[in-house]
Amino acid sequence: MSTVSSLSPRQQFWAEHLRQCTERGQSLAAYAAAHRLKVGGLYEAKSRLRRHGLRPAAASRFVRVH
Repeated sequence: MSTVSSLSPRQQFWAEHLRQCTERGQSLAAYAAAHRLKVGGLYEAKSRLRRHGLRPAAASRFVRVH
């Protein structure tokens, strides 16, 4: 997996916003509105970073209870 230092400035910009969004537990739409970003930009960045192995795949939100 690549490190943050190997990201382009644009990738660093979006990666940092995605990190903050995750830390705050906000939806991408709510975070985008609060930071005057286009929600489509966040979704596209998330997808591109994941495709290039720079962001882990989302964990399942469902937990199996036995």
